[in-house]
Parts: sequence; structure tokens; C-alpha cells
Amino acid sequence: MKTGMKNNMRRILATCLLVVMMVSAPASGFAARLFTDIPEDYWAMPYIIKVVENDIMPGYSDATYKPSKAVSKLEVITAVYNTISASDKFDKLQGDVLAMKFGATIDAANIPKELAPYGESTWAAIGYALENEILHPDELKGFVIEGELAEATKLEASIFLGKGMNVFLKENLQRIISFDYKDAFSITSAAAPYIDLLIQNEVISSKGDDKGNFNPKQVVTREVLATLLSGAYGVLSGEIVPADNDDDSDDSDNSSSTSSSVSSGDSKTYEAIVSIVHDDLEIIEIRDGGGKLHVYDGSDTIIKRDGETLDLSDVNKGMDVTVHDDDGELVKLVINKQFDKTEGKYEAKSDALTDEDGEYRVITIATNDGKKYFKAYDSAVIVKDGETAELDDLELGDRLHMNVEGFMVREVEAYSKKTVVSGVLNRTTDFKKGSSISVQLEKGSYIDQILESDIEVKSSGEGVRKGDIVNVTLEYGKVVLVEATGISSELSGVITSILISKTPEITIQTGMV
Repeated sequence: MKTGMKNNMRRILATCLLVVMMVSAPASGFAARLFTDIPEDYWAMPYIIKVVENDIMPGYSDATYKPSKAVSKLEVITAVYNTISASDKFDKLQGDVLAMKFGATIDAANIPKELAPYGESTWAAIGYALENEILHPDELKGFVIEGELAEATKLEASIFLGKGMNVFLKENLQRIISFDYKDAFSITSAAAPYIDLLIQNEVISSKGDDKGNFNPKQVVTREVLATLLSGAYGVLSGEIVPADNDDDSDDSDNSSSTSSSVSSGDSKTYEAIVSIVHDDLEIIEIRDGGGKLHVYDGSDTIIKRDGETLDLSDVNKGMDVTVHDDDGELVKLVINKQFDKTEGKYEAKSDALTDEDGEYRVITIATNDGKKYFKAYDSAVIVKDGETAELDDLELGDRLHMNVEGFMVREVEAYSKKTVVSGVLNRTTDFKKGSSISVQLEKGSYIDQILESDIEVKSSGEGVRKGDIVNVTLEYGKVVLVEATGISSELSGVITSILISKTPEITIQTGMV
């Protein structure tokens, strides 16, 4: 009897000693012992400790954290849900109610009820995201592909997290936004407000990686997600108070995100891209950083570049400009630094080479003036047929419109010989030579062109009008055919997906579940 009592006392003392050791041990040392795959001096250690201690991102049952493991979209949503709950913004007991409310929608998308190492919280997390418009039901179609959980990109994770935070921050997302990232052109207008929100709240850096890139297509790992959620938890829980960012401040030198500067009344200044210039009508169309199109009378506009006064005929599509708007009138247009432009057919690409600026390839372009050769580094921003691309995505024979600095490629717009896209017609037009056509594609991109010749139009007999969903055929980026689908879209929102088929489908995120 006494022996049993002694053994029990030993167990109690051992347990107490273990608790004391765990409490008194430094956090980094504790985490290093808790996870066998993380050394004490690991760069992400503080962030991992934060999310583990607050039950945001647990470790695995085999005593590993798997910091370099790619995360799925489902894991991001689940971890964002945990972050909100850990910040005392939501009672998880309500999560089961939301899981039941949206159960049929979640089940139809084949979302698993359990996800390691989070346990059975995925349906509650998805239900919360649907209830609070962090997710649209149609987005769930991309969570499980051919039976496998789809990985999350940095762009997708930023949108999910930004939307989740703004349920409580309720910040104004209708800002005119520009970024200093070298690959800012590949950030969609739909994603821009949420990336801006993360920057303003110091969750992500305004400077990007060591090359100055945001890397929107980069797959997120568990260590990166821990870093993001650690910052978000700090903001939502009140541990971190971001520096005040005044929407009307002109002092934006240290921020990658610049809002419109309102001086008085309805006067404003903002950064934009020239969409179309109608020289004969003296009208200029400009698209701001949020994707909104502005149409101005340019007849009395003062146009400047490097202090020199120019004419409207000197303004071209694609130019980066600063707009000075006074009560809806374009009083001044400043053309920002422009690169030299080169256009031609893509003919060849060298193997990878290296110099003091990094790895590059020499590309050969056949222009009207003969063959030209340029260096293309990884930092070059490339868009092909309206989609963000990489150099390896270009095919011989593609038509390239390039912005170059000396022999260095800065930006590339590439067009296949023939491509078909779907979108919403933004304005009614007669499709004749000299008329303009504007079509909004998925994820906020656009086709804005002045037609160089009459184009073929196919419809059921009622014609094609503003708001109709159309299939557009392009040859080397030029519109050659418009086909009516017989579907009209009167909803207002962000186009999130377009299915090109015999019976086209379009998904528009309207802010309604």
C-alpha cells in the first residue's frame, strides 16, 4: 500500500516538474523541442510560436510543424477562421451552426470535414467565410480539383486574409491604389484593395522580396502563412496598432500604396493608365488603379512630360500618367516616366545566362527594322493574352509589345496568333472601323481597343448591346470577331470566372451570398 502511494507521489511530482520546466523554458526552446523539424534559430520561429500558442496553426501529431509544406486554400480559410476566433472576434460555438446552414453547398464542393492537423473544423471555417462574404460559393469549385486539395497562391491567401480582417476593421476599400512592387502589374484589380489593407496594417511588406516582387503566383508554405497570420492576429487582438495611414496624406514616399490626394472640393489627383485616345474627338479614356474607367474631354487639358508641354496626339494607350481632375474635368495630365517601346514577333530564346544583375535570357524579336536582341530577367512583368505569365509561357511566333530600357526588357504584352475570351461588353458600339470596343474579362482585366477595321459580329438577331456576355476572338491581340451568347448581365460586381463553352457561364461576385 505504501509502495503504491510512493509511486503515485513520484508521478505527481514528475508531472509538476514537467509543467514547471515547460512554463519556465524560453518560448523558442520550447517550440524547438515541440517540433523536431524546427531549429531554435529558425527565421520563422517567432511567428510559428505565435500561431501555435494561440491555436491558430497547430503542429502535426508526429511532432513536426512542416514549415516548408505548401498550404491548400482550405488550410488558409481554416487558419484565418482560427485567427479571428483567437482574437475574440467570434465564438466558435457558432461555427457549427454556420456549417449546418451552408452544409449542402460545402458538401457539393466535396470539401472534407477534417483536415490535418486542424481536426474537424473545416466546414465551420467555410461556413463562416461564406456567411461573411470572405468566400463566394462559386469559389469553392476551385478548392478540390480531381480529388486533391488545391494549393493556395500568395494572391489568394492575401485576398482571404484581407477579407477576413476587414469584417472587423471595416476599412474603405474604394481607394485609388498603386504599388511599388516590380510585378505590381500582375496584381489584379480585385485583389488590390486587400493587399493594400494588409500593407496599411503592416501584415505584409510594402517592398516585396529581395528583388522587389510581390510574387502573386507563388504557392504559400506553412511558415509564410504563419508569418501572415501572426501579423493579422496582432492587429485583430489589439497587440499591434499600425501606424496611422491618412487617406488624404501626400506623404506616401515610404508606402507602396498611394491613395487619391484630395486638395479641395471635388478636385483629386490619382495614378492611372491611358486606355484609349480618340484624337479626332479629343476624348481620352483612362483607367484608374481600381479598374474604373474615366472618360474625359481632352481639348483643353494641359499635358506635360518632363516639364515639356505636349499635345493630345502625343498621348498613347498604355502610358502611365498622373491625372489632375477638377470636378470631373481633366485639367492636367502628367505623363510619367516611359520606357522605349518595341513590337515584333518572338523568334528565339537563349539558355539561362548570368551577370551581376542576376539570371537572364536573351530573346530575339523580329521587328520591321530587322532582328533585335534583349535581356529578359526574372523581374520582367509578362502578360500573355490578358493573363499573368512567365517567359517560358511565350511561344515562338507570339506577337510581343515590349517596354524596354536600353537592352533590358521591363514589361511584355504577348499575344497568341488566335485566342478566344469571354466577357461583358461595357458599351454599345457599331463594331465599325474607328469605333471603340471595351470588354470586361474575368478578375478585372479588360479589352480596350479602337477598331482598325470593320469586324464580324454574330448574334441571334437582336444585336449586341452593353451588358451582354460575348465571346471575343482575337488575332495577335486585335479583335476580329464578336459572338453574342444570348446572355445579358445586369449584375454589378467583380467577374470571378468565365466558362467558355457552347453555353457560356459567367460568375460575378456581387457581395451577396
